[in-house]
Amino acid sequence: MSHFVRNLEVKRKSLENYSILSEDIKPMKGEFEGYFRMRAGKLRIIFFPDKEKETIFVDAIGFRDSIY
Repeated sequence: MSHFVRNLEVKRKSLENYSILSEDIKPMKGEFEGYFRMRAGKLRIIFFPDKEKETIFVDAIGFRDSIY
């Protein structure tokens, strides 16, 4: 398994128990208010937590320079 895939697997597990207090997770602003971004090396994971359904929807995964 490549380092890249292992890193994403660790981040996936972090998303399952995410906390907005994590240094890798930040709330987004402006038109993306309500969404969060998670840093995974050079990648960013944009997600929206639905607390009622206890589900996290991943909207996008991409490199920092092209994701925003």
